[in-house]
Amino acid sequence: MKRFGRIGVFVLMVGAIVGWKFYNKGNDEAAIKSTMKEWVVGAAGYDSDPTYCDALFERFHSDVFEKTYALGGRRRGASFDDDKYISMMTSRMSTQARKDGKPEIATGLEEMSAAYLAAPDD
Repeated sequence: MKRFGRIGVFVLMVGAIVGWKFYNKGNDEAAIKSTMKEWVVGAAGYDSDPTYCDALFERFHSDVFEKTYALGGRRRGASFDDDKYISMMTSRMSTQARKDGKPEIATGLEEMSAAYLAAPDD
């Protein structure tokens, strides 16, 4: 019986650790989403159709975030690749904007992305 008790405690501990990682991921996503949304709002062309730009951002954010955020492991914390996120978001958003006949939005995003990616890391 003690053996099953130990297994139960182990399972609860593993569940708590995994749950904590996903809780932190949710908090990180909310913070990153907010920051990146401000970044998009600052792009040239945003003012021409803010509703469209917001919808475009919402459309691609979750998938791109999943591809650029890593939970980490036992000895490594979570990580987020902001350069990859900016690059992927810009590519997807500008491609869609061009398809939708909004080249000024696509150009504004591409210019802002190029400036960000060319800047030296702090």
